[in-house]
Amino acid sequence: MLKSVFSNLPTFLAAGDPFQSTNTLANNGVQKVQLIATAIFALVVVVTGLAYSFGGRELKQAIKKKWVDILIAIVAVYGGTMIITFAVSFVQNGGFK
Repeated sequence: MLKSVFSNLPTFLAAGDPFQSTNTLANNGVQKVQLIATAIFALVVVVTGLAYSFGGRELKQAIKKKWVDILIAIVAVYGGTMIITFAVSFVQNGGFK
């Protein structure tokens, strides 16, 4: 039994393309990050919107200040994923020719 396992080992190790699996993993990872970030940003918008509508003057000022941070986070997450996607496609297409 052990001999049959080890006789197929070189074929098993050489079966997959590491570049294709890395590319698939990167694409799936970017999509998962975007999905999770979208859910979190939607929750933040709903919670801050409710707090803003029911809050007093001080709370509204604090929410306005925090929204700058939220907008920076949204731009960083979605801009970062677009930059990563562009860089990967740029390298795959040969870069500067």
